[in-house]
Amino acid sequence: MSYSAQLTFPLVFFYQSSDYSCGPAVARAALATLVGISVDESELVPILETNSEEGTRRPAFERLAGFQGSSIRCHSGTEGSFDGLEKLLLEKHFVLLNYREPEEDEPHWASLLALEEGSIILADPWHGSPYKLSIDTFYSRWRSGELGEEKRVETRPWVAFSLVPS
Repeated sequence: MSYSAQLTFPLVFFYQSSDYSCGPAVARAALATLVGISVDESELVPILETNSEEGTRRPAFERLAGFQGSSIRCHSGTEGSFDGLEKLLLEKHFVLLNYREPEEDEPHWASLLALEEGSIILADPWHGSPYKLSIDTFYSRWRSGELGEEKRVETRPWVAFSLVPS
């Protein structure tokens, strides 16, 4: 199947400041991009309960709904699909994805920039932006942990931020 969708507004991008702060870095980008809120990554770490053991868990991002009185809303899920991602982009959502980062093979959050013929393009707080992977490579790594680990592993996790309509 062929996909063609991209973020339709300018992205504010931030690199992560530590090995495990990809979640706060992409949350910071979402807040800056969607509503112009400038917040330090270090302020988001306790809000998102980010730590060196687990990083940032998917449900924690929902705490950012209405952050500092903003009109941001958030929803998230698992068992994501490329059809679903394409729809979220077309509906002007700021989408976060959790996948097994290829170099370190660790769970990692990045922002979705685009889907195009055979590729997914991310704004990755570790690798930079744009960061391009083949659809097949990304799909095989789209989970929050190693299958068979004792911790609960989420398959194809995603988070979508949008603005409450006025």
